[in-house]
Amino acid sequence: MKKIIAMLLAVMMLLGCIPAMAEAGTFTANAKTYMITSYKGTDENLVVPASVDGAPTPIIHDRALNGAKKAVTLSFEEGVTQIRSMNIASMDITKLTLPSTLEVIASNNIYPTDKLTEVTVPAAVSYVGTLSF
Repeated sequence: MKKIIAMLLAVMMLLGCIPAMAEAGTFTANAKTYMITSYKGTDENLVVPASVDGAPTPIIHDRALNGAKKAVTLSFEEGVTQIRSMNIASMDITKLTLPSTLEVIASNNIYPTDKLTEVTVPAAVSYVGTLSF
């Protein structure tokens, strides 16, 4: 009996040494409107795709990224053309990478933060909403 308990304790201690594997976050999209509508996950290095389940999603809908509270770096894939309101404002990121295909940064997006010190806005951007920088 003591051997079984000792063996179980040893296995439990070994399992405790294995780091938990982080599960990748998931994006929800509306294929009819070409928009990412939400994100759920704990990715620290978040990459926003230009398509979800094979459907193009060049538009990031209002507040779609509000579920990305743990993101430290944020980048958008080439093909994303619009970041609608209140997406990046909810994050405390250190690095932001915008795609060359980006055309619109809507209002209330990139609030000042001590951690994000530099952003390069692509030449294709033709509209930046109020209170975005």
